[in-house]
Amino acid sequence: MKTYRLSRAFFMVHEINFRGRRDTEKVHVATIKSIGRGLGGKTFRVRHGDGRLRMANGLKDFYDFLATVKGMNPAIDIRGF
Repeated sequence: MKTYRLSRAFFMVHEINFRGRRDTEKVHVATIKSIGRGLGGKTFRVRHGDGRLRMANGLKDFYDFLATVKGMNPAIDIRGF
C-alpha cells in the first residue's frame, strides 16, 4: 500500500488528487466509502471504490478537509476523529 501526503491533496471538481513521492492517485469523491485513522495514529486511511489509500498525517486543516469531503459526499463514513 502506498503512502500519500495529505498536505499535497487538492480538489478538482469532485475529484481529489493525492500526490505521493512517485505518482498521483486520483479519487472521485463519490467513490469514497470511508476515512479513518490508521494504526498508531500516524496515518489516515481512505477506502474508495478502487481500493485504499494510506496518507501520512501532516495537514494543518485536516478537519476542514474532512468537512469538505463530507459535504461533497454525505455517505462517507468518517471514523475515529
